[in-house]
Amino acid sequence: MTTITKKDMVMRLAAKTGMDKSVCRKLLQAFLDEVTAILKGGDRAEFRHFGVFAPAVRKGRVGRNPKTGAEVVVPARIGVRFRTGTTLRKILAGLPVSKFLEADDEE
Repeated sequence: MTTITKKDMVMRLAAKTGMDKSVCRKLLQAFLDEVTAILKGGDRAEFRHFGVFAPAVRKGRVGRNPKTGAEVVVPARIGVRFRTGTTLRKILAGLPVSKFLEADDEE
């Protein structure tokens, strides 16, 4: 399994659309900035059939320092939850699991 970076995504978008890379970079960054602003405002960003990004509260808990074993208080925080849409879920369900298990073994 490979990691696709923002730069890789810009290159893919430029190749697919025929648009200039600088335009694709600005468009992608504007999209990411808007999703961030939506989540920061406490709202959810829904992209039909793809998925929903929503802010989620992670409860505080008591953890342990793995080196010392000492208890550490982990405070509550806000994270992001992503829930797949129906179309994306169906596409992923049709893929062979072995393809992803083999990729994990390589790392």
